[in-house]
Formats: sequence, structure tokens, C-alpha cells
Amino acid sequence: MGAAQALGSLPLGAFDETRNNLNTFHVWETSGVTAILNWQLSDNVELSSITGYRDYESDFLFNTDGTEI
Repeated sequence: MGAAQALGSLPLGAFDETRNNLNTFHVWETSGVTAILNWQLSDNVELSSITGYRDYESDFLFNTDGTEI
């Protein structure tokens, strides 16, 4: 017996049977900036800077075991 059944869910039925109607969603937002700067310090020397920033936010709700619990 699995944990879901121990907590009161019904045993699994047919493979294609839907046992819950929980809205499942995954929303993500990403953003970022990148800057490449080059400075010619002399005829033979160049200084380069490659800088970046990234931001990631994720909201999700999943019922991954397929039971009503």
C-alpha cells in the first residue's frame, strides 16, 4: 500500500480514468540583461568586460501522483 492509499485515497482504477480535477499549472517569468564593453587602452591592449544578470521566477501546482489526495 502506498502513502496516498494509507491517507485515504481509493486504489488506482483504469489507466485512463480521471480521479481528480485539480487545475495544474506552471507559470514562469524570466528576464535579464547582458552588456559587452570594450576599451582600447593602447594600440596593443584592449580590455573587455562581459557582464550579465538573469532573473527567474516560477509558480507551479501539480498533482503528480494522480490521486485525489
